[in-house]
Amino acid sequence: MSGLDMLERIVEFDPAIDVILMTAHYTTETAVEAIQKGACDYLNKPVSIPALRGRVEKLLVDARQRQRALDLDKELLEPANSKA
Repeated sequence: MSGLDMLERIVEFDPAIDVILMTAHYTTETAVEAIQKGACDYLNKPVSIPALRGRVEKLLVDARQRQRALDLDKELLEPANSKA
């Protein structure tokens, strides 16, 4: 199974999962295809550990921000829901 095939299965399972694809056969076309299919990043092997760490840390920061936004939305809706 190719990385793009695996990406499609992951996105079918849960579109909210952040996927970083890593490949030894980088092309601009496959990078664009991977992003269009739902990958959040596409890295060329050999992967620099500091670069990978930076990308993962950014994903974690973004996920925390999304969760905080959802939590704030719930807090704002609670008074409206309790009146209904």
